[in-house]
Amino acid sequence: MIVTEIVKKLLPIRPQYVPMIATAIGLIISIFISHPDNLSAGIFMGFFYSGAAIGSYASLKTSFRAYRNRA
Repeated sequence: MIVTEIVKKLLPIRPQYVPMIATAIGLIISIFISHPDNLSAGIFMGFFYSGAAIGSYASLKTSFRAYRNRA
């Protein structure tokens, strides 16, 4: 999630491409760092890592907006 935010700040990325960027980052981290000896596990877990990052981001964004709009 942090790496995705850094990429968003450094590069002009449209909001609809952020999940794709998160998926690519999750796959890269999983394949090359977490599971370098097992490609299938790296790909499988990479999608889980990216899904967790996207879900956490959406949850934090929704919670922050709800808190800010409280009456």
